[in-house]
Amino acid sequence: PKMMADDRPYTRIPGASWGRIAPALGFRADQVQLVAGALAHNAPQTWAQNGLFEGNRLILMEKFDADRALLAIDRFRVGFAMVVPTMMVRMLDRLEATGAHLDSLHAFYHTGAPCPAWLKAAWIERLGPDRVFEMYGSGENTGQTVLTGPEWLARKGTVGRGFETEIRIYGPDGARLGPRARGEIFMRPEDLSGRSRYLGPEAPRPRRDADGFQSIGDMGWLDDEGYLYLAGRSDDVINTGGVKVHPEVVEAELLRHPQVADAVVLGISDRDWGQRVLACIVPAEGFSPDPAALHDFCAAHLAPAEVPKRFELRRTLPRDGFGKIRRKALRAELEPAGDQVDPGSTPSSD
Repeated sequence: PKMMADDRPYTRIPGASWGRIAPALGFRADQVQLVAGALAHNAPQTWAQNGLFEGNRLILMEKFDADRALLAIDRFRVGFAMVVPTMMVRMLDRLEATGAHLDSLHAFYHTGAPCPAWLKAAWIERLGPDRVFEMYGSGENTGQTVLTGPEWLARKGTVGRGFETEIRIYGPDGARLGPRARGEIFMRPEDLSGRSRYLGPEAPRPRRDADGFQSIGDMGWLDDEGYLYLAGRSDDVINTGGVKVHPEVVEAELLRHPQVADAVVLGISDRDWGQRVLACIVPAEGFSPDPAALHDFCAAHLAPAEVPKRFELRRTLPRDGFGKIRRKALRAELEPAGDQVDPGSTPSSD
């Protein structure tokens, strides 16, 4: 857990909670809202408070469960549901078994982590593009993008354009990059007073340029129309044999496997490779996937360097109350801190 501070007084204008951002994501006054994440997390807390101030009826879950979430949407006629991709995978897997119709939903809004293209497409096919929304942002309110389903269908893979936000991409040398060049994402919202900050000695410290554009360490690129595409976090990139591997790409492919319920991919120090790709897998209920079969599945869909060299089956993965993976905690468990390799280092020549 991290403590966050916001120096502004907590005020709301009736009918205009969170300015134009909320309605752009399908949020309405007097709707029924499903709160699927823990209220200790920033996003569920923020949207729940917005809902209370706007007359929403809140349906709270003590703990996320895909079956109960799907059935609650139908039972309570939920109109607005905010989820993360981990929840989306589990709900998709249980849709048929629960018989949920989800007819009441007018906004199925996801955030919190990159959403695999196959998963996004599956939900758009199920609900229709007009009911699926996405926002990319951060707890620090560095800025945000907003995306509708029709926009995504026209530009698959994007997380949208800056919404009341300007975006810049910088290279490793600090030079500003043009369209389609991959680098570090810096954002500046129109209202700089809306930025928050984490507190404490271990709190993350976002970097800013001279113009007030701020980065939380995410990588990506802009197309010619200003639509943003994510390329993972700079501190999560795996350097294996001199090849950069983005764990989100491997995780997205593993989650397509019918015997995989959850997956996280890490770079673990290796004498020969610098880092080797390790996949921690939570099997789907009733299955015990064969690591050799998982390797072959990945090899058929990923580049050679992206294929995990080791698969570890686990009962659970360390996720927070909003479904975000605690990657550092898992890495610390699997590898003593003194043995961790700098992602920018090169492999041994032995």
